[in-house]
Amino acid sequence: MDAARVKPARSTNPPSEVDRLSSLPDCLILQIFLNLPTKDVVQTSALSTRWTTLWKDVPGLDLDAEDFYIRETFANFVDNFLERNHGLSIHRFKLKYDSFYFEEPAGLINGWVDTASRLKVEHLDVSDSFSEWDPMMNPTVLYTCSNLVSLRLVGMGIPNPERVSLPSLKTLVLILIEFTNEWALENLISKCPVLENFCFERSYDDGIPILHVHSNLHDSLKKGESVHKLTLSLDDAPKKEESDIFIELLNFPRLSSSCQIIVR
Repeated sequence: MDAARVKPARSTNPPSEVDRLSSLPDCLILQIFLNLPTKDVVQTSALSTRWTTLWKDVPGLDLDAEDFYIRETFANFVDNFLERNHGLSIHRFKLKYDSFYFEEPAGLINGWVDTASRLKVEHLDVSDSFSEWDPMMNPTVLYTCSNLVSLRLVGMGIPNPERVSLPSLKTLVLILIEFTNEWALENLISKCPVLENFCFERSYDDGIPILHVHSNLHDSLKKGESVHKLTLSLDDAPKKEESDIFIELLNFPRLSSSCQIIVR
């Protein structure tokens, strides 16, 4: 038999597995961890002795209180993260919780957000799933955080702070938000000169019938040069199709196709 025509026998041994992940530098591993929930990042410490403490160097926190059986453990974890990053800058700070299970949740959350703002946080996301009342989001330096690029608040109360300056904020998402007066939203938006994406779903429990917005957002929408997307929720508004804001938004002259207006 011609040896050239004989197929070589298949090896019964499995191919050797190459651990490509472990060969990556720490800086790249940390970048990967930064885009994962903190719970998953911590669990990776069991996969490699190299990662036993590496997760502590991730400059971001993405934490859900539902993952903790004891709420005090959740609070201690957040405190430890902020303490470890004292004097450093953090990239992301994301918390999801139910304020019903915490004593004095407003003071606790405001303290955390205030510390994160002082650490020059770039992306801040705080969500309260308890719908009975909205704790006031009134930390000292949040509304003057020059490094803040995106801000997402869910189930909060927003005051009308005396000083607002958010020169880097590009994305603002406000879901089920209560305002202290009719000019609070205007005061906030008017101090966001580079705002590109704005999503707003209002809570009607604040007793304020009208919220005024006469800021640069109006001009930016017409030009289509700054705002890329605007999403408003008017589900609870009577006769949505006949409301002035609905008609005005649909008739906005947009010079750029990148400017999207979505009214839900």
